[in-house]
Formats: sequence, C-alpha cells, structure tokens
Amino acid sequence: MPNVSKCQSLYSALVSRFQSENPSLVLSDTISSWLYQSIYSIYETSGEEEAERYVREAHMV
Repeated sequence: MPNVSKCQSLYSALVSRFQSENPSLVLSDTISSWLYQSIYSIYETSGEEEAERYVREAHMV
C-alpha cells in the first residue's frame, strides 16, 4: 500500500513545478484528482522510485 503522505508530497512537488513553468496555470479538481491518482497508482504498482521519476519527468502538453 502506498504511503499517502509521500504521494501527497510528490503531488505537491509536481503541481509546484508545473506552476513555476506556467504561473497562470490553474488545475481543475478533475485534473488535480487525476494527477494524484496517477502518482498513487504508479507508487502502488511500481514503487516509490518510479513515482518519483514520474514527477521528475512529467511534462504539460
């Protein structure tokens, strides 16, 4: 089971990075939830290292 606190921390880091790249970025509740669930799912299936890599390498399209 993923560490919820770690997933929240990774989610916050990702949103922070996206907002620093695009200061006018506003994420809808749906997108925010999707991002968090993506991190949680990766953590659950592939482990903490993969979730951290996802956060480091994710790009806005």
